[in-house]
Amino acid sequence: MPGRHRSSVMTPPSARLVPRRLPAAWAVMAAAAIVLAASVIVLNVFVDGAKSPPEAQKRVSVFQQATNALLNGEWRVTGRGVFGADNISIEVNPDGTKYVRVSFPGGSASPTVTRDHNRPVGGAQFYVVPRSSLPLGNVVRLRYRVRFERDFPWVKGGKLPGLYGGTVLNGGHIPDGTNGFSTRFVWRAGGAGEVYAYLPSSRDHGTSLGRGDWHFESGRWAAIEQIVRLNTPGEHNGSIDVTYNGVQVRHDTGLVFRTAGSLKIDGVFFSSFFGGDDTSWATPRTTHVDFASFSTASH
Repeated sequence: MPGRHRSSVMTPPSARLVPRRLPAAWAVMAAAAIVLAASVIVLNVFVDGAKSPPEAQKRVSVFQQATNALLNGEWRVTGRGVFGADNISIEVNPDGTKYVRVSFPGGSASPTVTRDHNRPVGGAQFYVVPRSSLPLGNVVRLRYRVRFERDFPWVKGGKLPGLYGGTVLNGGHIPDGTNGFSTRFVWRAGGAGEVYAYLPSSRDHGTSLGRGDWHFESGRWAAIEQIVRLNTPGEHNGSIDVTYNGVQVRHDTGLVFRTAGSLKIDGVFFSSFFGGDDTSWATPRTTHVDFASFSTASH
């Protein structure tokens, strides 16, 4: 047989050295291939599914620059649940102060609409925590300024930043009292405002608190503030207070955010997009919202 014929052929001494060297060479090549593959894997999952180091670095840089403009260098972006880097820009006022502009391309709405209806990515979202990685606490005030473009198309509504804790806090995922909560503001049709809270008592989606107790106006800056007091585990004594342009417009009591004392207010949930999980929420034209002067205080 051909195999036997080859095995019986004598190999010169110089040739016999080659098989001994091949395993070492192949081992080096295999190790290099493994390292290369691992590097590719790491780069592919670096941030939010980014497919290349420049894209990953761009995402981190854009969100961190926005955080620095809104807050200060003592805050950092967590990297989870982020989208919309291309919709963020840092703008500068004549006096040198900065604000963040979030854009919404025409036809855009929520990430669900982007995924299911092939619409453009609208708005932006990221989570911000203190660089110390320590929770903000049990009672926290969040304050910022917001300005909707003149003649803003309110449609059916959209999200605005609020506070959060834990990891289960949006997207129809209802927290169980131990794993999360959130208190984003939202705008509704005609500019009606509300707190859109994800609580253990929520059903299917977030809970609407105070809808229409204040109204956002387009074309001018407004100051909005929320003070969130987490409940004592086992008691219904949590609360949210809302102040709009210096006037208290909402006071909710008897709320349950948690059943475990380990769940705290972690940071700011920067989230802004139209919708809603279908195209009826989409903006009919490209528009934007501006944000500035974020501050937090623990009580």
